[in-house]
Amino acid sequence: MLVAHSFIRGRSLPGQAFLYQGEELGLEQVDIAPDQRQDPFYIHSGGKEAGRDGCRVPLPWHKDQPNAGFSNATPWLPMPAGWDGLAVDAQVGSAGSMLVFYQRVLALRRPLMRMLPNQLRWCPAPEGILAYEHGRLTVAVNFLARPIELPVRGRLLIASQPLARSRNGRLTLPPNSGAWVDNLADL
Repeated sequence: MLVAHSFIRGRSLPGQAFLYQGEELGLEQVDIAPDQRQDPFYIHSGGKEAGRDGCRVPLPWHKDQPNAGFSNATPWLPMPAGWDGLAVDAQVGSAGSMLVFYQRVLALRRPLMRMLPNQLRWCPAPEGILAYEHGRLTVAVNFLARPIELPVRGRLLIASQPLARSRNGRLTLPPNSGAWVDNLADL
């Protein structure tokens, strides 16, 4: 679900795009043990509010290094187990990695946003599907756990899953995926 949410949030909408810490690596919110929490919000609420520590853990930079290369010293919050596999150096050369996907989306977005208007039009879509047109760009996101087909014409520019297809005026999206379609481009 992380890919589907982040695919639309700020990437194809008018305005600036913001990346939150670790989003570009596919990092998700983690559970931090109460005795390891550092957020003043958690502390001042007497533990009633979880605070922000779950999204403030150190970023993994280098695979197979202590603290995933973030620091030689023990960081303020624990590095989640297995996160070194999501480290920057583990993803940088991998065509299927979240980091490379984000780099591709942002590189595509930069020139595309100059051509698009500041408004968008919501498209009718079944429950669990979000679709809108932003000028020549059609964005569709499937939040369901099953594949779907939508009537969308144009050339598939990018998709969060390799099985996404645009053929004969139909966009096929795998579960939990999103796609950008250039509806002015020849098929």
